[in-house]
Amino acid sequence: LTPWDVNVEDRTLRIDQGKGRKDRNVPLTSAACDAIEDYAFDDPAAMHVATGLGRFHGADGKLMLSRLSEAVDWRVRTNTAQALAALSSDPRVLDGLLNALDDPNQHVATAAAGSLGWSEILEDVHLDRLQTWITEHPDVYTAHAQLLSLLANKGRGEFVLSHVRETIKQNRAGLAGLLPAVAL
Repeated sequence: LTPWDVNVEDRTLRIDQGKGRKDRNVPLTSAACDAIEDYAFDDPAAMHVATGLGRFHGADGKLMLSRLSEAVDWRVRTNTAQALAALSSDPRVLDGLLNALDDPNQHVATAAAGSLGWSEILEDVHLDRLQTWITEHPDVYTAHAQLLSLLANKGRGEFVLSHVRETIKQNRAGLAGLLPAVAL
């Protein structure tokens, strides 16, 4: 079984080539679905639940967003930001990921930056916001690499080159992480 075999929305579990080599959908208990939805935000094991929720068909973006903003453990917030990539074309999720860039933990910001790359609804206003964020947060270079690649793919190559030149000029750390964005 894989996480993709679980459909929380329909409360079913897909079994391929089960008994008798037959494919079938079997009911998933409400207790299993409730356990997924009610997992404590501050439990470190919730990071695995967040990853699984992102892979489930029909994952609830509202539930995931609350985990992203309310979880105490940075690992839960990081895994939730990564899991939200699949839902990043939902405007609420997109806004939550943009806000997660300001998380005090760089891992969360980097995960949010990576998930933003999957969004199909980024508009100029969002790209402008990303450029401003990069300028205002010069030390979060791990997120910069993700965002610069995204901006380069969205036709913002001038900004990308300008930022890399400025990084070289100021001899700031993290230059190696930025180079893949320039290669695009």
